[in-house]
Amino acid sequence: MGLSREKDIYICNTLKCRPPENRDPLPEEKKACRFYLDEQLRINPELIRLSKELGIEKNVKLLGYRTDIDRILNAVNIFCFPSHREGLPVSVMEAMASGLPVICGRIRGNTDLIDEDGGMLFDPHSVDACRKAIEAVLSKDKKRLGKHNVEKIQAMSVEEINSKMKTFYMEQ
Repeated sequence: MGLSREKDIYICNTLKCRPPENRDPLPEEKKACRFYLDEQLRINPELIRLSKELGIEKNVKLLGYRTDIDRILNAVNIFCFPSHREGLPVSVMEAMASGLPVICGRIRGNTDLIDEDGGMLFDPHSVDACRKAIEAVLSKDKKRLGKHNVEKIQAMSVEEINSKMKTFYMEQ
């Protein structure tokens, strides 16, 4: 991607457009999702206007629909997820598995995944709280935070959970 983690700081956020029950989308659903994401960028120029107003437009990239999220996650320093409502956020789990520190809203799902050893939780209704969380994580050892997240998410793998369940039921 041509990014240098050592030279600059890159913060990423992703979203997924998935049908209910997280099933694989049908071809027509994929097409509808792509249109929705592209439309969000087209009809919501507020982010672009704001980045210009703040003089940071060269630092803000709205990448639109992507199929190479793994490459993007491997190119950035921090994952920021300011969502207001989630179940168990796959985007956060992918960022954890990629070895990134995660800054996310203190909401259901995120609180099950992220702790102070892997990033920071903040009030998702407060831009200032998000900014402070980013600044706090930037001052920490990001590699250590990311390593913690990899270890934590590996402990939640299907194999680990199946093993723990088997052990639990064998003891009963």
